[in-house]
Amino acid sequence: MPVLKQSDARRAFSAEFKWQLVQESKERTLSVSELARKYDVNTNQVFRWVREVNVGKALWVRRAKGEVD
Repeated sequence: MPVLKQSDARRAFSAEFKWQLVQESKERTLSVSELARKYDVNTNQVFRWVREVNVGKALWVRRAKGEVD
C-alpha cells in the first residue's frame, strides 16, 4: 500500500480561515494571487470561496458568520 505524502493529502480549512481570506480579499490591499501565495492556498480556491460568500448558500459561510451551530 503506498504511503501518502504531505502534498497528496487533502487539506481541510476551517470556516473562520476561509472567512478571513475572503475579508482580506475585499480589503484589496493584496491581490487574490498574492493572498493565495501568502496562505499557501490555490488561487482558484480563494476565488471559489469569494463566490460562495457572494451567493451566501454555502454552509461554511453561515458557520463563519455564527448563523449555524
